[in-house]
Amino acid sequence: MLDGVGQTAAWGDDREGVYAFTARVADRELQGIVREERAETGRLTHVTLFLRPYAVLRTAIGEMREALERSPLPVRT
Repeated sequence: MLDGVGQTAAWGDDREGVYAFTARVADRELQGIVREERAETGRLTHVTLFLRPYAVLRTAIGEMREALERSPLPVRT
């Protein structure tokens, strides 16, 4: 899946954080940004993930599909 994940930058405060990272997917570099929003209590309320470039993201999506076929997520009832 993702190899060599490493944070490259971080910005934010107690309520919002933005984290840049790189990773490798099938020997190709993937770049990403994660934005986290937190309530006053510190509880995580929202996460946004941005990934690029699209060609590498498509490879990662294909690998995730195969992983989910081998081991599906549990179903809540």
